[in-house]
Amino acid sequence: MSRAESRPDRLVDLRRAGPGGVTAAGDGLSLGAMCTYAELWASPDVTRSAPLLRTMAEGITGGWACAARRPSAGRRCPPGR
Repeated sequence: MSRAESRPDRLVDLRRAGPGGVTAAGDGLSLGAMCTYAELWASPDVTRSAPLLRTMAEGITGGWACAARRPSAGRRCPPGR
């Protein structure tokens, strides 16, 4: 959409449509349907239980820049980072 390849009549924002977040569940993790990469990156449960998932989320969200306190343009750091 940012490249103007599509011009929909209506656009629906799903950010508040359902549960997000990450919680520890038994011997694994429970990811809400609207869980974001930033939430994965910021979650201590993901860091502890699924470090590879955290590494993946870090690459997508620009976590490396957040850790260095230099968020790159267009990227948002998770709260507390």
